Amino acid sequence: MPSRYETIAEAFWSHATPGSPTECWPWHGSLDLAGYGRFFWNGLTYKAHRVSLEIHGIAIPDHCFACHRCPLKSCVNVAHLYPGTPEQNVHDMMRLQRHWHGERHHRAKLTLKEVEHIRTLSPTHTNVALAAMFGVHNGTISRIVRGMNWRKHIDDPRTVHTGTRGSRGTKHYATHFTDDDVRHIRSLRPTHSLKILAQQFETTIGNISNICLYKSWRHVP
Repeated sequence: MPSRYETIAEAFWSHATPGSPTECWPWHGSLDLAGYGRFFWNGLTYKAHRVSLEIHGIAIPDHCFACHRCPLKSCVNVAHLYPGTPEQNVHDMMRLQRHWHGERHHRAKLTLKEVEHIRTLSPTHTNVALAAMFGVHNGTISRIVRGMNWRKHIDDPRTVHTGTRGSRGTKHYATHFTDDDVRHIRSLRPTHSLKILAQQFETTIGNISNICLYKSWRHVP
């Protein structure tokens, strides 16, 4: 389906509001699992902070990242971004790391009460339905339900490791993916590198490769 925006810049600015050069410009659209802004245009998924550099005439060389000078991953202020090498990207991640949890986290879109509500609804609602209800990614819902996020704030007997070693897919004792996450990863593979997908879904390149090659999660069409 063709986009209602004629240019990628129009699509970008529909989710961003420019402010002063010194302040962060938070992305108003959806965020990926790593907390970076993203949007869809002409059938493809784009990283908002990378597009911000490009529409302002700043090229990103091959094998380089769009790096942040500020700690807000959803920021798209071009003055807070620069093309950086993998080494610079890792350095920035270490320099800007914040060890906040729950509502204090700069990426938090949910309150503690909402998280408690999500866990109450999870037995009778799918992750996709809960994600739409609370305006977050279904992977975020999965992590909350499985105790991977907000576990310091929720008194719940459920733990991350569910299932047994003979299980597969969402029942596997070490998984943090849902079937929907796997389908999403495979749909993004034609336009995203294994490395980017691994960063986006907070896993290893090997896991992403196995999913895309159907070496794992073969039961998911």
